[in-house]
Amino acid sequence: MKREGEKMITKRNIVKAFVVLIAALLLIVIYNKTKKETLHFVPVVNSVPELSQKEIVTSGHETIIKSFKTIEDVRWLDHQQLLIKGNLETRSGYYVFNLEKQLLMPYKENVEKISDLKSLSYEIKTGEILTVNNSAIEIQEDDNKKMIANDIHFKDRDLYQISEDGSKVLYYDALAKTLVAYDFSKDSYKTILKNVPDIILNNFFEKVKLSPLGGYISIEYFSNELEENFFSIYGADSGKLYGEEIHGIDVTWSKDDSYLAFFYTRESEKINETSNKIISKRLGYYDVENKAIKYLDSTPLEKEMVSKLSWQGHKTAILVGHVLDTLNVTGLLLNDFKDLNFYEIPLEVNGLSPDSLINLLWQNHYLWVFINQEDNQDIYKVDTVSGHIALYKDLKPFSLIDLEGVNYYYKDGKLITFQDNKVTLADVDKESIAHVDDLSFKVIPHPDMNGFALWLDEEAVIKIVNND
Repeated sequence: MKREGEKMITKRNIVKAFVVLIAALLLIVIYNKTKKETLHFVPVVNSVPELSQKEIVTSGHETIIKSFKTIEDVRWLDHQQLLIKGNLETRSGYYVFNLEKQLLMPYKENVEKISDLKSLSYEIKTGEILTVNNSAIEIQEDDNKKMIANDIHFKDRDLYQISEDGSKVLYYDALAKTLVAYDFSKDSYKTILKNVPDIILNNFFEKVKLSPLGGYISIEYFSNELEENFFSIYGADSGKLYGEEIHGIDVTWSKDDSYLAFFYTRESEKINETSNKIISKRLGYYDVENKAIKYLDSTPLEKEMVSKLSWQGHKTAILVGHVLDTLNVTGLLLNDFKDLNFYEIPLEVNGLSPDSLINLLWQNHYLWVFINQEDNQDIYKVDTVSGHIALYKDLKPFSLIDLEGVNYYYKDGKLITFQDNKVTLADVDKESIAHVDDLSFKVIPHPDMNGFALWLDEEAVIKIVNND
């Protein structure tokens, strides 16, 4: 009986000890929770003083910032923030203006990241950022960089093209002397051409074309006789030939990679003996999958094709006219290449220099026509449905943040120009304008072309124009 009593006492002691332990643990939890809640209500002092916003004025779609004594640099940090390096109040450094909050604040991030803004950068199909700096191609993966090519330099230029859909890059490997296609999603390389001749490298951006979806590469080969010039087509994934020695020049790809257009060299000629500009009476369409060619002749119109061609879906556009001592444009020829039906919109531009540079760019059913001469730049906006034409004439050169003396800036169907002391951002159906009154300035286009910033450097003033 004595031993059983001792056992009962021992059990009671263990239970008491366990209860005491649980109670102690609960007290510790309650204490810590109370401590954390108490700390939560302790005010945090901001070490960065709030900046005065009184020199920032917003009216309608325009914001003017006059807060700075001097400004050294202005760049878009992202879609909502404009990065400014300058002297503000008593300090010099980096600041950021937030468009949504309309607030100027000190820039608190790592300043070393700003150097990446000055490299050429592109968002690729994988969502990563590709940069080109010091003749090398890299991909930014979180905080790491992956080297794609370490030397793409030839003479005074870096030779590379990125497909419009961001799936591939075509570049010149200066060490191996090859043209290489790299697929971002597959992380794979394919050599397209070995021992690339200098004549192709000298004309890389004009005569070598990576198709918009990255499926093919066309390369134009030269001959002393224009009628003997030809091009070949290579698969970007396989490196195999899809079209060999087709008599054509000035190749242009359709947006879906299925067709390419070209001037048939045996019905083409140089505009004069000293020019490389081509005019033609016959346009060819090459069906890549079926390896078939169709032709469109301008002979029935008694006109010649005098510009390069531009694609919009299954439609194309090209200027037609005559060349005598001067280049005279008479119309815009629109063609549905599936059935080769075409019609002409009258567009009369006379007395142009034969060497005028002409570019055509589609935006929905509008077509931008850029005509650049040595001493004059004109731009026409053509409504291909109604035939209405708007003219931007006698444009003056202006400077971007990293490029001086441009006559216009075009991106994503939107156009920035300078004339009559005003900078204009033109969309297909609306315009935004900022007046500059003969002041020295630089334009910083918004990444989405939804507006722009003007840096009036002599006055240390920034104007932000929103086109939304």
